[in-house]
Parts: sequence; C-alpha cells; structure tokens
Amino acid sequence: VRWGNILIRLLKKYKKSLTLKVPWRPLYSTLLKTHLA
Repeated sequence: VRWGNILIRLLKKYKKSLTLKVPWRPLYSTLLKTHLA
C-alpha cells in the first residue's frame, strides 16, 4: 500500500529523531504485521 511505503520511508529517514520522541519500534512492528497479515 502506498501510505504504508511512505510511512516506512519516513520512519527510516527520521528514525534517529523519532527514537528520541516516540517508541517507533512497536509502531514499525505493528505496521509490518498488518502488511504481512
């Protein structure tokens, strides 16, 4: 899905800043599970 790819790209791009602010790993894992489900 396009929005999923965009979100993944944003996560990879802003991974360092997101790590300081939000628990992006659980969000990323949830996204992957949703895509693979």
